[in-house]
Amino acid sequence: MAAMMWLPGLLLGILALVGNSEQGCSGEFLYGITFPDYNLETLEDSGSPQECQTSCQANTTCMGWVWVLTTRMCQLKSRMFKPKTARNTVSGKRDACPMSTGGPVDGGWSD
Repeated sequence: MAAMMWLPGLLLGILALVGNSEQGCSGEFLYGITFPDYNLETLEDSGSPQECQTSCQANTTCMGWVWVLTTRMCQLKSRMFKPKTARNTVSGKRDACPMSTGGPVDGGWSD
């Protein structure tokens, strides 16, 4: 049963990849999802997921980003493959739309 607790966060992340062209963005921020590998650059002390996304948009080779709440670290990505669940992370494509209601940064897990 405990192994299934990650499923809602993963499903939320996968379903959020659907675009929202009315806002000029595509997809949504993915809460509790990370993308390992393909790091272009790691930025220390990034203040928010939006700040991390802005850094990605300023880098012409950046395709996406991962922001870690606990360390405030921002990882700029050249590719976004093999999503994995990870507590305290927010990720997104370069032009992702922030969720209007926000989401659980820990993927909805509780200890």
